[in-house]
Amino acid sequence: MGMDMKQMLVPNVNLNSGHEMPVIGMGTGPALPQHDELVSTLIDAIEIGYRHFDTAAVYGSEEALGQAVVEAIQRGLIKSREQVFITSKLWCTETHRDLVLPALKRTLGCHVQAQLIRCMFLREIEGISKDAILIHVNGTTLRFTIRDFAIISGLKCSDNEEDFVFNTEEPNKIILQYFGVEKAITKSQLVEKFDNKVWGDNDDDAVKFAILLYIHSFILSEEPTSTVIDRKDFDLVESGRYIDYPWGKKAFDLLILHLHTKIKHDGKYFRLYDFPLALQVWFYECCSNFDEEIAVKVSHHIPRTVLNFWFFF
Repeated sequence: MGMDMKQMLVPNVNLNSGHEMPVIGMGTGPALPQHDELVSTLIDAIEIGYRHFDTAAVYGSEEALGQAVVEAIQRGLIKSREQVFITSKLWCTETHRDLVLPALKRTLGCHVQAQLIRCMFLREIEGISKDAILIHVNGTTLRFTIRDFAIISGLKCSDNEEDFVFNTEEPNKIILQYFGVEKAITKSQLVEKFDNKVWGDNDDDAVKFAILLYIHSFILSEEPTSTVIDRKDFDLVESGRYIDYPWGKKAFDLLILHLHTKIKHDGKYFRLYDFPLALQVWFYECCSNFDEEIAVKVSHHIPRTVLNFWFFF
């Protein structure tokens, strides 16, 4: 599958989203070579000027295409993931609502590097601020504030949480219908209800469960059996006001509190909860250089989290 390595120029068309799409692309399936050969072919295609690639879950080429893009960035063939337009799709039998979240998890996987967080806090300047994290690295003091958190996460950090008031004397519909009685509900109980699809044919409630699970798995990650989910979170989702709620402020405050109180320099082990991924991405944004076997910057979007970096361990 050799290619003429002469660089080609491909015109773009403007999409309604504001993005540009190259009018000529390269398909990756369904008849595929072996994984390594496909990666090599895709890198060659990028080198000669291809910037539009078509893939699909059923082709089995998504992983090879992702690897090819990473290696192309490492070799300097392209500067970032933003320079490549990728089209992917699910087969018609894979579009059921129960299959959407697993597909997103496979496509948008990310890893919190706990050892990095631990090393950062061995260099923390203690007792300076309760509203920020300050670490001293290579003669430089780095300051992680709520402004940095907002840029990294894209979450709303401006409004007052206390402005969102609900009548707690009235039963919450989700809790009453699916958890039986008003009681303390843990994340593990929420996950169990989600896995059992307790909402049946009620699509509206299915969406509400998905939103709650996303909030408490990604934004407010927590210990599953001992941490109780706030009643207000159920009220926010039930009412639809979760869209306007400052989840970023809540996540940042909990992250700072957790990191200041839970991680000890002489501790044998620790657990990371809340939204440590934002802190991890911020640290790499501050670095002028880092080993590409650890992480690769593939884009420059704001918000910065997840889509701008690929983490390898």
